[in-house]
Amino acid sequence: MRLPPAETGMSSIFYERRILDGPPGGGRGLNRIKALTSPMEPVVVLSTAPRDLAGSIADMLVESGLAACVNIAEVHSCFIWDGEVCHDEEALLIIKTFRERMHEVIASVRARHPYEVPEIIAIPITGGFEDYFSWMRMVAGTRST
Repeated sequence: MRLPPAETGMSSIFYERRILDGPPGGGRGLNRIKALTSPMEPVVVLSTAPRDLAGSIADMLVESGLAACVNIAEVHSCFIWDGEVCHDEEALLIIKTFRERMHEVIASVRARHPYEVPEIIAIPITGGFEDYFSWMRMVAGTRST
């Protein structure tokens, strides 16, 4: 994104808001808020799991059509559990799916996850390469589970 020239006196936050919403009093902005209400909005669900289970969780999500793709990365996690600082070698699952499937993804991960309180969070995707989103819709957007 181009930042406003310093001579305008406009803050970069205000400038970004104007691009998204359009000029004051109406007009044509990018209007990302409307896109976020679509059930076929792509989302990324992040989950950490024991490294030895990550592959089977990823396979289940992709084979069932709940996810188009799952990346697995090794991570070192630091967290508080039972009042103690804990460290674990885990796998981070980066699950690409759709908002309408998010609850099914969470339930499926939870059912196969050994942790009492697993990390499972969803993040909206606000933009990207449209051909990738088309591929996602083709492989995971229309399959029934």
